[in-house]
Amino acid sequence: MRSIITVTLAVSLILVAKAQDEINPNVFARGLFMPKGRYELKLFNNLYTETGPYNSEIDKRSSFLSSFLQLTVGTNKRINYGFDMIYRSSVNNDLHSSSPLEVFKFKNNSSSQLINGNELITERSRGLSHAGGRVRLKLFKDYRFTVQQAIYLPTIKNAGSIINTDVFFEYLHPSHKVMLFGDVGIWYPINQSPFIYAKLFAGTLIKKRFAIYTMLNLPYEVGGGMKFFVAPKLELELLYTKWLPFEAFVGQKNPSTFNIGFRYTNFSNF
Repeated sequence: MRSIITVTLAVSLILVAKAQDEINPNVFARGLFMPKGRYELKLFNNLYTETGPYNSEIDKRSSFLSSFLQLTVGTNKRINYGFDMIYRSSVNNDLHSSSPLEVFKFKNNSSSQLINGNELITERSRGLSHAGGRVRLKLFKDYRFTVQQAIYLPTIKNAGSIINTDVFFEYLHPSHKVMLFGDVGIWYPINQSPFIYAKLFAGTLIKKRFAIYTMLNLPYEVGGGMKFFVAPKLELELLYTKWLPFEAFVGQKNPSTFNIGFRYTNFSNF
């Protein structure tokens, strides 16, 4: 664990040393506060995939796609409002050799097959699962602390409501070459156990439109990503993460995620 954290911090320092342009805080600010009259529209897709034993006899893969469509609007100096929709597609208990991209077939069925005399039952589902609203509050005038509260209501049967609370913190180094971003929160599906997370992002601007960053989700997930402004108002983000082999958190699942996001604003970011 120490070696991985050391490597993550070392990479961040190397990125800082190579930075040449002044950083634009909009590049990294997930908790970016929208001034009055401004808005952002985001589409973020998270593909989570894991492998592991099925009935102790068969190696299997399960993959879950979550797509968030989010609109955030600024109304005054202290409050933002948002509306979100969540679309999900999943393939649960597929063959170990199957591709995580099977979730993009968007099927809704169940099938079974015999593997070495053992039955493997594969469940596939897809659909709009939740919709709801967000409120984002700027706590202090001179500090980049932001609190966000979201409530998502189910749009399909047996899904259950979700309560999501986040506290964001953003720090821009005086050199304007590195930015740190923190996100401490809880994702609480009413009919399941709550999921608590503490994420730290460290990134730097390489060129005017291109930035790279590292991510640590304490204490079990590490990753790296990039952001690229396709146009002054349109941003593309790519992120890959891997869970560390801590059995207390992941058991024998061996999870990883692939993420792609798009962000459009009604104002220019540079």
